[in-house]
Amino acid sequence: MKIALLSDIHGNHHALEAVLESVARQNISTLFVLGDIVGYYYRPDVVLRLLGDFQTTWIRGNHEVILNNLRNKTLDPEVVRKKYGSGASLALEILSSDQIDMLVQLPDLRHLEIGGVSFTLCHGSPSDPNRYVYPDTSGESLAECASVVKSDFLLMGHTHYPFVNVKNGVVLVNPGSVGQPRDQSAGASWAVIDTESKSLVFKQTPYPTSELINEINRIDPDVSFLREVLTRKPR
Repeated sequence: MKIALLSDIHGNHHALEAVLESVARQNISTLFVLGDIVGYYYRPDVVLRLLGDFQTTWIRGNHEVILNNLRNKTLDPEVVRKKYGSGASLALEILSSDQIDMLVQLPDLRHLEIGGVSFTLCHGSPSDPNRYVYPDTSGESLAECASVVKSDFLLMGHTHYPFVNVKNGVVLVNPGSVGQPRDQSAGASWAVIDTESKSLVFKQTPYPTSELINEINRIDPDVSFLREVLTRKPR
């Protein structure tokens, strides 16, 4: 069985649509989504609709926590907007109460087994959803992450940088970001695991960014990072 690993979609339905078209062409029906469905960009409603066509296992990311804090009025929306754009605030307007409840009540950690292969899903790390675990994180820190799980695969998001490493018999994987890659990828980043062969393949799916950039210019013209990260040159 093949499973598509997606993380950090961030309301970017343009990127997600391209990724899911590729997923469908490969006859993959199961998705693991590693948090940050909302935030930064602007159409979480379309994101949820697109993901609803697949068998999806979700966890919560830090931007779902931000969404909840905005709803509870414990964060200043303008402070959030200046740092992250209007995505989370717009999600409160666009999504139904049930959709928001679903997102903010997702677990930070999931353990499951498919086809005899065990998985732990987290956003930052198993012990801290806000921890940044990068490709160049020390071997000691990676081993620490692996030591708290007993799964074949530890699946992580949050950094927007793809990587794979093996520590203490655990395969640590970050598929990168669908909605906002930061490693100068030529398109949306994701990955596929085959439970039969226990193999992993990283994917990059190009998509046109012009419509999204037009949306940024209209909604958040002063948050330049939202544009710049989309126009970094591929390595």
